[in-house]
Amino acid sequence: MSSKTDAVSTAKSGGTKAPSSTASGRPVLKNLTRARVPRAGLIGVSMAIVGAVTWKVLVSDRHKDHFTSFYKSFDPERDYARMKASGVFKSLEGVERPAWLSEYEGELDAAIASLRELLSLDQPKRTTAVNGNLFHCVPDSSSLQQT
Repeated sequence: MSSKTDAVSTAKSGGTKAPSSTASGRPVLKNLTRARVPRAGLIGVSMAIVGAVTWKVLVSDRHKDHFTSFYKSFDPERDYARMKASGVFKSLEGVERPAWLSEYEGELDAAIASLRELLSLDQPKRTTAVNGNLFHCVPDSSSLQQT
């Protein structure tokens, strides 16, 4: 009878060495979970941390290095031209650009040229009076230059 009380007192005290059965052959189930949960929790958390670090080092970092080395020498324009030449883009067969786009670009170029003529530095300073105050308007040609 003393071994039965020892098993119960060990399980109640939080000891991890709770016997699974007594001398009489009956299992001791009272407070068994309470005795085993802290150890199982520590084992589970430590296995999760080890697994996460291992995955980061062996998989994630390796993938990151592969992507970095690939994009160092990757040219998207060359890749696009290769795919277009091989016929991957069925929608681009025949017409590369719509006709209205080149007309629109021509109109934009003409408008930009006329604005540059209006705002050239060859013109003298313009003076504008607003509420009795004089303002000298000199256009800044550096903001109009195409890069």
